[in-house]
Amino acid sequence: MHKIYTGINPFQKIIVSICLIYCFSFTQNQGLLAQCSNNNAFFLDMSPTTVGQTVSTACIWAGDYATVSVCNGAQYTFETCAGSFDTQVTIRDNASPFGVLAFNDDACSLQSRVIWTATFTGVVRVLVDRYPCSHVTACHSLAVTWNTGCAATGNPGDDCNRAIPVACGNTYTNQASIGNGNTESTWGCTTLSTPGEDRYYALTVSDPSATVVRVTINNVVDTDTYLEVIQAGSTCSGATCNRLAQYDIAAGTFNSSSLNSFDFPVSGAGTWYFIVDSQADGVSSFDIGFECLSSGIQWDTSGCVGPPADTDNNGYEVTWNGGPPGPVWHNDVGTICVTLYVTNPNASGWEWLKRVNLNLGSCWTNVQNIVPNTPPGSNGFYNLTGSWSGIYIPGINNVNYTFTNSSNALWGDGNAAGMTCAQYTFCFQATIDTSQCGAGPTNGTDILLFAEDDGVGGFGSTQPSSSLGRYSLFFLQNNVLPVEMANFEARIVQNIVRLDWTTLSETNNDHFRVERSGNGQNYLPLGTISGSGNSQERVSYTHVDAYPLPGENHYRLVQVDQDGAEAVVGQQVLYFVGQDGVELLNFGPNPAQKELVLHISAQEASSLSVQARDQMGRLVQTFSNKLSLGEHTLKLDIQNWPAGIYFLRIQAADMEKTIKVMKLK
Repeated sequence: MHKIYTGINPFQKIIVSICLIYCFSFTQNQGLLAQCSNNNAFFLDMSPTTVGQTVSTACIWAGDYATVSVCNGAQYTFETCAGSFDTQVTIRDNASPFGVLAFNDDACSLQSRVIWTATFTGVVRVLVDRYPCSHVTACHSLAVTWNTGCAATGNPGDDCNRAIPVACGNTYTNQASIGNGNTESTWGCTTLSTPGEDRYYALTVSDPSATVVRVTINNVVDTDTYLEVIQAGSTCSGATCNRLAQYDIAAGTFNSSSLNSFDFPVSGAGTWYFIVDSQADGVSSFDIGFECLSSGIQWDTSGCVGPPADTDNNGYEVTWNGGPPGPVWHNDVGTICVTLYVTNPNASGWEWLKRVNLNLGSCWTNVQNIVPNTPPGSNGFYNLTGSWSGIYIPGINNVNYTFTNSSNALWGDGNAAGMTCAQYTFCFQATIDTSQCGAGPTNGTDILLFAEDDGVGGFGSTQPSSSLGRYSLFFLQNNVLPVEMANFEARIVQNIVRLDWTTLSETNNDHFRVERSGNGQNYLPLGTISGSGNSQERVSYTHVDAYPLPGENHYRLVQVDQDGAEAVVGQQVLYFVGQDGVELLNFGPNPAQKELVLHISAQEASSLSVQARDQMGRLVQTFSNKLSLGEHTLKLDIQNWPAGIYFLRIQAADMEKTIKVMKLK
């Protein structure tokens, strides 16, 4: 029998034949019209357990099926693309009769791929066949990938995924945490227990210059004593949080601000998460408002004319006995004055200077005659009837100034909105004692300067909206010392401490005295080494401490002139670890901006805890870690801390130390 192709040449015949085959395959790929119906035998379970995970097998027999557990709203990929046969994939439910959910043939060359979003939580059957739906004893590959997470379940506000969207400038009334879940009973930024039910909010901040979110709580109805507002941060995950503010329900105010509002720091545009929690069963009813603010004081670097004039346009000027800062020598007595120039770039900004802190290096001693100070009572620079009070704290060698506004004690020193070149001068008298000088931050003649305003918006919040910092306002000139030092080093060598130092030149140098202290304050002599008198060449010296103290060893090198004059020319600190125990070897950088690194030696396994507190004693963050035998390098993330001075209490085994750290902006 002859086949007749009317009007078709042989080349056209081939095209028609191909179309008859592949156009039919294309129809199969578009829906469930050509799904495979055989469902031979269970092969194995191939359920991924986490989002992003792929479960695969190199051999599933044609006509058999695998089971996969799925959850509502999640997306999955089922594919045989790594195989070598012409395959087909059918996704069926696990009920009887087995309904077809999805089907594919030839999505990746001759192999198949199905990308499917579950509309229920349960089990599906994944049937793999060889084309055309043939059940043969041939191996096929199969890979199952869980692409996206399940749809959130529960009530609005239950958790991070169900956080209630809120906007700046709005107040949300008749809110309640009762009916929400108790997602977290403890939070990472506090030691309080909060077993009450939690209500989550996701605040959208659109202003890239926003620095503060003011949360206001009103009209609380509940029998609980306290309500807690937790700032989770720009991400929301578990018990992680930046700050907690406790609200006294009976008083109607936050404990730390004595107001019905509390200011939480933010860093520009984004989504910021807040949670309302409690220490009992939840809160029956409350109103909550969110205000996003972008104001606060800054250094004025526009070239303020003073007097004194800001000569280098950096926002401050330092004088020593009325002149430039330096040179200064051992036993010099004088008056240091630091003049600040600040501005509020927001023309309607009512934030004023509230607090100033001068952290003095160890050379500065016998601090007195602090100005301005009360009395007299009326010494404000702009609020002329308000008063600045100054106090010296000897333990940390700080001079702190705080302003009390005559109209509202919580306000700062100012008299207008949007102030520019606002000038404030703070002075004290001190003596330079080179025997007390050290090296590094807040040692020597360094002076660290910090300034804070009274809280954004001028509402008298005790939390500043802006903190300003400057480093190393002063310097010590050592060119009068009779020796020029190249180095002074201390290191442990076979259970002894070897001290080495080198001079580049010596003038009338009688001898050196090596001293040691266990606390950095009370030094005892270890030995005397003769000097070289007069020399213009490099001279090296060595001294050995055969019996170092367990733990801290502070070494001080004192140079003694031929006329008996003395000066400290070198200091070193190291830690000597005995047979057991844990020691902090060193830490840094200090000042730090994003990360602080602790180097710890453990001669026994132990748990390490670190508590970080600000200068007001408020707990900022806690860290913990497990220490095994050996040396450890621990990195602490501090980039979200406001600029300022912090005290870190470090505990492990029998070690307990407190270190002071400066955080830069």
